[in-house]
Amino acid sequence: PQQHDKGTDFLVAKAEQLEWLFADCTKVTWQLLVVDACCPQGSSKVAHQILQERFNKPSVKILQLQDGINNNVALVSGVESTMDPQLLQNYANLYGMWHAVRTSTLYHVIVPVDQSLAIHLGQVGGLVGPLMVDNAPAVVMSRLDPDSVVVPRTFSPKDKLYNFLWKRVFQSLAYIVDVDSPMKGYRADILRDVLADSIEQKRVYDTELLIKADVKKPKQTCRTPVVCSGIVERTAAQQLAMIQAATALYRKQSAPTDDGEIFVEFINQLDEDTWNKLISKMPDSIANADPAVFSEWKEIRVSDLKKNLRPTTGSGV
Repeated sequence: PQQHDKGTDFLVAKAEQLEWLFADCTKVTWQLLVVDACCPQGSSKVAHQILQERFNKPSVKILQLQDGINNNVALVSGVESTMDPQLLQNYANLYGMWHAVRTSTLYHVIVPVDQSLAIHLGQVGGLVGPLMVDNAPAVVMSRLDPDSVVVPRTFSPKDKLYNFLWKRVFQSLAYIVDVDSPMKGYRADILRDVLADSIEQKRVYDTELLIKADVKKPKQTCRTPVVCSGIVERTAAQQLAMIQAATALYRKQSAPTDDGEIFVEFINQLDEDTWNKLISKMPDSIANADPAVFSEWKEIRVSDLKKNLRPTTGSGV
């Protein structure tokens, strides 16, 4: 904040949020892992300096994605620093989780956090009960939960279309409701097993983690309410790349369906032009709906979407 009018001092602020949360919990240990996703501006050096000056405690550790690449960590193999920044961030999250599970115990909870940092980390406490007491394999902090507070609570038409298609493909996970939640938590033992397998689709790694957790314990992933600011904005091209990458995981879910197969085929035939056209000519029933209802909603079929992509013909006189 002292250096920029929109600065948030996020590194110290997030560490202090966790320190506040666990201040009276003498039997709880925590660690915040911050991963530098091959930042060309050397952000990790700045972060080190900030921590040395203002939060010099072992509970915060900075990792370098480049170290994982140099040490041939399988989970981040194939990474190049020139990749799309979003994809690099996904690799960084995976490297952070890989590092966390290597030093975790049975009673640890691992929480990968969306890079938007839109959620107060004091809410991590809301994940502990379902994971440790109810023995859920994973917990999603859902922005679509009736008790959630999201400002502004709006979804763009393209967000709704993405959400609708995702739930038609992954019907066995539709009960989770918020497919793109910025905060999820996993039991360390579950995440260790899941990461032991290769993560095939790095662009949608969080979908793959949820699928594998659900396969281990079907229908036991929980959702909890959340307080957060805004919805992470992605371009139409980014969303198309994500939903098409996700379709490669279709057969890995616990209960693939014939209906989902039809949607997978349709999605993989889309290109950026037809995706943008589909957004602009989306059926009103999707555009005007609350995304929370898409979990059980089957009004729109692939044939309805294809009809909106057909070229319109003028009427002659």
